[in-house]
Amino acid sequence: AAAAAAAAAAAAAAAAAATTATKATMPCRLLSDRFSVELQGVLALTAVGTLVYKRSTESPRRPPVVWAMDVSKQLLSSLVVHFWNVIASIIFARLSASDPNADECATYLFMIATDVFVGVFLVWVMLRLQRRVALAYDLEWLKDHGFYGDPPRASRYVLQLFVFLVIVLVSKVMLMACLWVIEEPLEAMGHWIFRPLRNRPDAELAVVMVICPALLNLLQYWLLDDMLLDSTTFSRRNSHGARARGRYERLREDESPDPVKGAAVL
Repeated sequence: AAAAAAAAAAAAAAAAAATTATKATMPCRLLSDRFSVELQGVLALTAVGTLVYKRSTESPRRPPVVWAMDVSKQLLSSLVVHFWNVIASIIFARLSASDPNADECATYLFMIATDVFVGVFLVWVMLRLQRRVALAYDLEWLKDHGFYGDPPRASRYVLQLFVFLVIVLVSKVMLMACLWVIEEPLEAMGHWIFRPLRNRPDAELAVVMVICPALLNLLQYWLLDDMLLDSTTFSRRNSHGARARGRYERLREDESPDPVKGAAVL
């Protein structure tokens, strides 16, 4: 009996060691287990925290209902882009011609980096073009992103949200086309960057899904929030005379309106 128990214990230890070794040699996977999902939740909290902190530095501050509308544009677009990046990274890795075990995490990191350093610029350019079109055709609801009427109108918010999502998706298509063209050099660079973490996929996943995105998204959310707020009223350059413009006279900060009741439907 003792010999059988010892043999069973040895077999269990061998199986555990084999599992650990197999995991260590596996490439980093974005949706491999519960740990990867939890890391994405941490990333979402970091994004919201960045926007909350930014609002605390504003002068004057946007009314809560206006801030919630501005922030929801970013959060919804970020949710779409995040899943786009995850799915595209998995597809890129599976379709890799040079390496059947390509690193999904490295591809995802490159996508985030291009979103921040190139995608934000593309969004800025398209927002400028969209504003020129709105001025040319007298589209009042699109002349100033972040101004939803006084009191804020849900219909104007939905239209601005739709236009912003289209702009973000167009920029993503452009970036994806560029990344696909240079996929092999990027893959080689990813192998080189993450070589020290090659046998620690969980550590690599934490770096790719939390540490690097938290730093990059801090910059991205800050810049996009400046683009999406009502610059004629809440721009730092106009902070001293902002209230004289008469916008949101019925929606003062000190009234603390309810986010649901404060938004008119039409």
